[in-house]
Amino acid sequence: MMMIPTACKQTNSDTSKTETLEQRLAKHAPMVDVDLDDIRDRGHLTAILFGNSTSFYLYKGTPRGYEYELLQSLSKSLDVDLKIRVTNSFEAALKMLNEGEGDIIAHNLTQTNERKMLVNFTGTMREEPPVLVQREVGRKNPTTPLSPTEFVVKRQQLAGKKVYVGRNTVFSNMLYELSLICKEPVQVQIVDKTAEELIREVAEGKIDYTISDAHIANSNAIYFGNLNTEVAIDAPQKLAWAMRKNSPELLSATNEWLRHIKTTFSFNGIYNRYYMDQRRFKMRNDSQFSTINGDRLSPYDEMIKKGAYNIRWDWRLLAAQIYQESLFDPQAKSWMGAQGLMQVMPNTAKFFGKNESDLYNPGENIAAGTEYLNWLNKFWARRIEDPKERIKFILASYNAGQGHVLDAQRLAKKYGKDPEKWEDNVEFYLLKKSEATFYKDPVVKSGYCRGREPVTYVKSILKRYDSYQQLIPS
Repeated sequence: MMMIPTACKQTNSDTSKTETLEQRLAKHAPMVDVDLDDIRDRGHLTAILFGNSTSFYLYKGTPRGYEYELLQSLSKSLDVDLKIRVTNSFEAALKMLNEGEGDIIAHNLTQTNERKMLVNFTGTMREEPPVLVQREVGRKNPTTPLSPTEFVVKRQQLAGKKVYVGRNTVFSNMLYELSLICKEPVQVQIVDKTAEELIREVAEGKIDYTISDAHIANSNAIYFGNLNTEVAIDAPQKLAWAMRKNSPELLSATNEWLRHIKTTFSFNGIYNRYYMDQRRFKMRNDSQFSTINGDRLSPYDEMIKKGAYNIRWDWRLLAAQIYQESLFDPQAKSWMGAQGLMQVMPNTAKFFGKNESDLYNPGENIAAGTEYLNWLNKFWARRIEDPKERIKFILASYNAGQGHVLDAQRLAKKYGKDPEKWEDNVEFYLLKKSEATFYKDPVVKSGYCRGREPVTYVKSILKRYDSYQQLIPS
């Protein structure tokens, strides 16, 4: 058994240190029995991601990220949709995983022996060393550099120095082991902060040292311009994603996907886009419309919040719809003549007392669009009691008109489906309205409909709304 120096015991410590391994194994045993067949039956894979500047974030309303793009590829290979849940610590992710809130932790995790008892790891995603992050000597901008006596060129020089690491990371143990070969123990400071938060504090001169995986450290060093990441703290580590111990089929399918994608150009291409492209990294980190810097989606957030408040909607749902309609472009115009942020038709604007000339005004356009949504809510409230289901009928009607959705309802009722449920019921028959057998059915009043469009419209908005909920406060 490794002996930890007394001085190290006096520093902050992980809460997990107070638990025995047996207690941790019992605490994190899977509480659900869900594997690949169950995931395919329900139609979606739920992934647990860490929200940061590379894994998963929103940029101008669009979900992006290294792990996010890889997960899109994985879910496509499994023929299921993708849902995202966000956390920022391994312990929280592990709890979510084993309680069934997610199926896979999509984060580059170091494969320690203890973690291997708690989860199944995929094949190796990357292999790289953990590195020391410190300020460069002689670089004046943006903060005071370390003096030559403080600058570390060998890891043993961390003896007696304060090094900050996140809670429940592997880095504290690495530093405790390093202390055994140092003249005096490293002063390990364990804090409730992410790797990127600590790297920023080093760059800003608030702390002197932290430890990070090399790919995160190097991309942030490019951005800040005053950091050194050349000192490895340990040997290269195998980094991988994780899943429950009782999901062997999902593990097998994920490893098959991983083996294939590693042979393609896209694997390295995705990595380079998020970790090697300095221009893109700086652009997304500096943008006021990136969740890396805050919680703004667009220049029109305050108008969207006002419009959503007036119709008792979550503003993030309305924002997701506006993104779908116009990509937040107030000058957008469709080939059918729909205009502005919410792509309002001139006749619709006139019906609600708005002038066509005002539709390129963001505030007026949102006012017209939300009045129409409110009208649709009243229309469907008499027909769909469940408000969560009703939202889907409202969105489909906004896109295709309520007449086509009513037709799909009547078809659902006629053929034994539930006319008040969207997925696999009314949605199914809206898709069928592009087939003559169905759009010529006697119960149909509005004729042919290219049903794929409103069905995709509803699904895309709700998927984007889910992403917004993960990263933007209500």
